[in-house]
Amino acid sequence: MHYRLVKIDSARGGDGQRWNVRPPAVIGRSSDLDISIDDESVSRAHCQLLLNPEGALSVRDMGSKNGTYVNDARVNHANLIPGDLLQIGSVILRVEYDSDTDPGRPIKRPQPKSVTTTVTQPVRVIQKEQPAEKPWWKFW
Repeated sequence: MHYRLVKIDSARGGDGQRWNVRPPAVIGRSSDLDISIDDESVSRAHCQLLLNPEGALSVRDMGSKNGTYVNDARVNHANLIPGDLLQIGSVILRVEYDSDTDPGRPIKRPQPKSVTTTVTQPVRVIQKEQPAEKPWWKFW
């Protein structure tokens, strides 16, 4: 499963920069990280995105000065779901899932296929009664 972070650009009133993420990934201001965000409020190595034991995305703060927030609550470690707002310093990112086969497009869930079932009735076999045979001694 791929994940995508979308920068919420409040100055322009819309979405800004996007990053396709494959955990584990480190986010920070340093240019040699997986996700580099050039903002003074972001620490050089701010936080890390990981997969928890169940395979869901989680974030872990790496001792940043300005903190890591999920939906306005400061966290050291938290699980993330699509739609969560991840705030790193003053930068706000929206968490989204992304397709494995076509990065950049949302996942389309397969529609259930209709199934036609044919029910057959069991065949009933009727046997005609045979006339009883005469015992051998009655033939004389």
